[in-house]
Amino acid sequence: MKELGCCVPKSCGCSELGFDGTTVSAIAARVEVSERTFYRYFESKEAVLFGSWREQLDEFALFIRARPKAETILVSLQEFSQAWALVHQGGLVRGRQIRAIANESATVRDYERTHIVETLRERILLVIADRLGVLPNDDFRVPLLTGLFIEILMSAKSKWLEQGGSLLAQIDAAWDAARALELRGKS
Repeated sequence: MKELGCCVPKSCGCSELGFDGTTVSAIAARVEVSERTFYRYFESKEAVLFGSWREQLDEFALFIRARPKAETILVSLQEFSQAWALVHQGGLVRGRQIRAIANESATVRDYERTHIVETLRERILLVIADRLGVLPNDDFRVPLLTGLFIEILMSAKSKWLEQGGSLLAQIDAAWDAARALELRGKS
């Protein structure tokens, strides 16, 4: 059932009705499950599109916690983003389908912003604070690193969806751009 998201755009009638015009009933009927079963796995039809993003957050937390303590948090975040890119590289077509749906659906854009990105921000904030051994609200580094990391992921993914090619190359380019932002005083 968790794999339902990979077939929603093409099998639930979305192409004829648009995502907003497609009901949970239609999705459930098309994949031959009850609405009750649907809601056991997904909170909404929007959640189907984004698949197992919560599990990916758990993997992120485990990955960062398992990194060597001597490694800087920036290196740990870069290592995770590179591993994430390698896992997601094969999802270009699917990513473009979701982007096309989101471009036409305010509810999908809202779900992504209020559920996924906000939850991602909160979870990353806690993981970074834990790794640094500080409270999230007591150290400026925590929200700054969180914002930088999320922007690297989102910017690289956006360029990849637009241009194709290698997601890993886009991740590396985003990290290079972040490093180039280092402010240097004039002598």
